[in-house]
Amino acid sequence: MKKIIFICLILAAVNCPAQKTVDEYISSGTAKAGKGDYAGAIADYTKAIEKDPTSERAYYIRGWTKLNTYDYQGALDDYIALTKMYPKSENSIYNKGVARLKLHDNKGALKDFNEVVKLSPEHQFVYKDRGICLQLLKKHKEAIKDFTKVISQNKNSWEAYYYRGNSEVALLDLTEAIKDYNKAIELNPACLEAFYHRGFIKYQLKLDKEALEDINKAISLKAATAEAYYCRGKQKIFLEIALEPVLI
Repeated sequence: MKKIIFICLILAAVNCPAQKTVDEYISSGTAKAGKGDYAGAIADYTKAIEKDPTSERAYYIRGWTKLNTYDYQGALDDYIALTKMYPKSENSIYNKGVARLKLHDNKGALKDFNEVVKLSPEHQFVYKDRGICLQLLKKHKEAIKDFTKVISQNKNSWEAYYYRGNSEVALLDLTEAIKDYNKAIELNPACLEAFYHRGFIKYQLKLDKEALEDINKAISLKAATAEAYYCRGKQKIFLEIALEPVLI
């Protein structure tokens, strides 16, 4: 009888695949994500979390994968859970804020970004996203400070110049806005939004020829919206339109 039980145990061991460790599930998920199998990757990260519900790495990378596959609510849920376990994880708090920003919870996102700045005053990414959040909340003076901070960290950030220009337009500081759009275009000649907005400003300043050149350039960069074509055909109408910068 004992011999039969022993043989059964051996057969069960042979037929039962070895359970993966948390690290193995994470590695497997990362490999799948690298091949574009994001659903499979998330499934593996979930198995890692089931095996160790306190795994910071598994929660973080699952949340990041959800964030980058447009499952913003799923990402937010993961980062909320993660920051409850690890309240000083500035990158998790930052990603939580990004998810909230994508879900249009601008006040919640601002709270998260402020917390990141407290924990890590030189954080590499937070100032740009907090600046965008402040723009959406129409706090343009504060937004300008954040974009200026981004530029101090990375003088080649065309996005920071572009977004700062948007806030300057909102504050009717058109001269500074043009300077920032100029710089954004210098750093990224394909920044069609900068051409488009700079063209609008030049209409306001009655620089019709230069404005038309910018609008034409925006159109050539496939920024061919109905507004752009209408602007080109009916230039003067834009002298009566208050500029409303596109923030995202």
